[in-house]
Amino acid sequence: MIRFLRAGYYTSLQDEGRFGYRALGIPQAGPMDKKAFAMAQALLPLENDCHAIECTYLGPKMQFEKELHFVITGAQGDFQLDGVTIVLNRVYNGKKGSCLDIGKMTKGIRCYIRFLAQLNVPETMGSVSFYFPITPPTFKNNEVIKGNPLGGSDKAMAHLRVDDRYLNQTVLEAKKGPDWGLLSKEQQHQILQAKLSVIAHNRMGYKLAGGLENDFTSIESQMVIPGMVQLTPGGEFIVAMADGQVTGGYLQVLQLTEEAQSILSQKGEACALTFSYIPH
Repeated sequence: MIRFLRAGYYTSLQDEGRFGYRALGIPQAGPMDKKAFAMAQALLPLENDCHAIECTYLGPKMQFEKELHFVITGAQGDFQLDGVTIVLNRVYNGKKGSCLDIGKMTKGIRCYIRFLAQLNVPETMGSVSFYFPITPPTFKNNEVIKGNPLGGSDKAMAHLRVDDRYLNQTVLEAKKGPDWGLLSKEQQHQILQAKLSVIAHNRMGYKLAGGLENDFTSIESQMVIPGMVQLTPGGEFIVAMADGQVTGGYLQVLQLTEEAQSILSQKGEACALTFSYIPH
């Protein structure tokens, strides 16, 4: 149904996530940007099917082997259908043989493609979300997704004006984490005033420089959930994301809101950030 002429930099299939397997060390997975993912579901709702293709930095080039309706949400970029520029948050109709090219992202780093189709993709542990090693890590060049297109007209069915200012936001709202109380008032203040910078990231998590120098050593491992901000003895912050480890031995000082996780998921290396504390 869909052939990847170019798979892109890190292109994976995601649904809402994989739940109930953390005791086996298997993370939740699912979309990095839940805000953009939810918009794709709203524009192309399908009962009992919440798939979307997540694209990072440089997306795929795909050829439709059947007529398909689709929508793109999330990061802005150079997106073309049969050589014609298309926009976010609008449902398009791709004809049989049409080529959808998701080029480089220009505002944000992750976008989502959703099709009006039921994909023939096997579930692993109750989810189609990619997570290596229990599924392939990403799509490959010349790979084909099989499935069954659903109805729709020959014209765009929906178009929403979306507030995408979160793509530019740099303040990450957070509540206190389990170990916040172990910090002194001065250390808490320093964290909230810190000028942070992304130094590395992937679907497992984000590493932020500009943290807090401290003399804490690693502590006994405890549960880690997406959005947990961990402070390392070296003074860096590690923020667990969709594929993050399920346990960890660093201080858990803050917990990002879901909105803040979406903001962070759209940031690349060297992006500047700060935390903002939300009282419980």
